[in-house]
Amino acid sequence: MEFTGSGNPLATSSSFINTTCPECGAPAHRETDTMDTFVDSSWYFFKYCSPFSEQVPFDKEPVSYWMPVDQYIGGIEHAILHLLYARFFTKALRDIGLSKIDEPFSRLLCQGMVNKEAPYCELCNRFLPPDDYEGSSCSVCGNEYKLKSAKMSKSLGNVIDPRILMDNYGADTSRFFILFGSNPERELEWSNAGIESVYKSLEKSFHLLIEMPGSVKDTIDARDNYINFITHKSIRDATHNFEELKLKDAITHIMILIDELSTYSKTHVNKDIYNEARMTATVLLSPVIPHLCEEVWELTGHDDFIISARWPICDETVVNEMNEFKWNLLSDLSDDIREIIKVARITSPKRIRIYSAAGWKFRLAALFKQEFAKTKDRGQIMKTLMSTDLKRYGKQVNQILGKYLNDPALAPYVDMGLDGEFSFLNEAALILESGFNCAIEFYKEDDSHEKKAAGALPGRPAIIIDL
Repeated sequence: MEFTGSGNPLATSSSFINTTCPECGAPAHRETDTMDTFVDSSWYFFKYCSPFSEQVPFDKEPVSYWMPVDQYIGGIEHAILHLLYARFFTKALRDIGLSKIDEPFSRLLCQGMVNKEAPYCELCNRFLPPDDYEGSSCSVCGNEYKLKSAKMSKSLGNVIDPRILMDNYGADTSRFFILFGSNPERELEWSNAGIESVYKSLEKSFHLLIEMPGSVKDTIDARDNYINFITHKSIRDATHNFEELKLKDAITHIMILIDELSTYSKTHVNKDIYNEARMTATVLLSPVIPHLCEEVWELTGHDDFIISARWPICDETVVNEMNEFKWNLLSDLSDDIREIIKVARITSPKRIRIYSAAGWKFRLAALFKQEFAKTKDRGQIMKTLMSTDLKRYGKQVNQILGKYLNDPALAPYVDMGLDGEFSFLNEAALILESGFNCAIEFYKEDDSHEKKAAGALPGRPAIIIDL
């Protein structure tokens, strides 16, 4: 028998092939195709741990050290048979004493398929390979076919030549489109228009990352603090998603940083904060689009390769519960203003007035949160509330309690207090003013006779837009 590394070794052994029929005694040939490929693919990871052992399939010591596989990635079409056989072989090898490993993989990811439109004949009820259609018609029945999504395959002719993509758009564009299109375990729908859109987006990102805005400063205001927060939040969230192989989610967080950086670059930026943000975005993107990021890294004055750059670390003093609450409050407030402008069809507001809730409402929210953790009984919570100085606001307390019980998320998870909320909103006024291009004024419900101010809640200020 000859082991050449190709072909079937059994087919080279005449002593194996040539035999006699056990029934009639006549000359016969043995079947040489006796070993399914699954037999090898079901235990190769053991062999990888001990590649040079020649007398035994593998040595126990390195297998005990390296196995099980930390992260196994395979195609969704192999999710049943291959994994079934892999687990069977692992347990069989354990049972006969060749290893002590019980399961082959610690973590498993089954990748989804890449789909693309292909001709589909509804009359024939099948997808049409290239030889079975001409023009816009099925060559079998003559019916006009439709385009329908199917997994990429040579038989359907709906594959994409990666060399063409690289020639036209570069390898990074294809990488970004695939990784940003869906998380690995989900299906991905291929789109030529999507590739073009990604290419243009990456061009803009490239110029944003290599260029320093013309207007810089050394001082720090709310806008600078916001970018610093988004930078470190992106580090935290993208890093977590990369570790969990949620690649689309990781890229989403990075692109949020890129979008915010683009807006920030048009203002009077803090030089250090801007530099940290754009270099952070570059390093975070480097696993996704390494070639573009390497160019950015060099053009921004780095002598080493970006692959050797230190992965950024989230500053937990910047991304803490209070800061997350504050910036989410501002984001929700901006969304609410936009919704009012949209619904009321306001083209150019002259002034926006923001009213923070009365101080007693903040005390109510904090006490509700405390009591809600103990009981969900409305009567019991109301009894506790009425045993405090909130009793004087009894009717309003009952109404707000009903809202909180119907949707507990309305009660802020962080107690900023009236002064904390009011102070933060005033500091962030320039962000709102630049976003809505009008004057922004802040008031306290306690100091106002405006009836609509009564609708304010902690973390949810009342909004009035003047035309």
